[in-house]
Amino acid sequence: MEPTLLRGDFLLAWKWPYRNYGTYGIGLTSNREPDPAVLPARGDIVLFRYNGDPGIIYIKRVIGLPGDRVVIDRGVLTINKQVVAQRDIGDSPDGVRTSEETVDGRRYRIIRGSPDPGVSASMAVPPGHYVVLGDNREASNDSRHWGFVPQHYLIGRPLWIWWSVGEDGRVRRDRIGMPVR
Repeated sequence: MEPTLLRGDFLLAWKWPYRNYGTYGIGLTSNREPDPAVLPARGDIVLFRYNGDPGIIYIKRVIGLPGDRVVIDRGVLTINKQVVAQRDIGDSPDGVRTSEETVDGRRYRIIRGSPDPGVSASMAVPPGHYVVLGDNREASNDSRHWGFVPQHYLIGRPLWIWWSVGEDGRVRRDRIGMPVR
């Protein structure tokens, strides 16, 4: 999820909207469906498990909602026949090419590499499912590779970074308390 999240970021997540209170939490369960008013919107970041490896909690950005048609072709993202706006930000000091993407009025940064012509997708999102992508588009294992995420796999929504440690072991104080968007 770089550049939004970095290795060593620890997150506080809100699990209540998805009725998933018991998963690594306070031990409550609910058979009720999630409240539609708090289900993910395009651009939201979500935590979820997936069948391929249920021991891993994934974190990705929701791009496609139930009923959407999502097409990814040579790095161009289209949702319901509307090309998603991307504005080139340029290279970061370490040479990473970044862009700002806007979905439903929400802006966030993504890392863009050379689009892999072999990783294209055209997906009609079924009811109760989502299409998710990583913000590091060319290095992300996401819906382009393993398909839709069922709603009942959702665990929660990250709220903010409560702790962050760099690869050198130093605390990144500037990231502590940052909201996750």
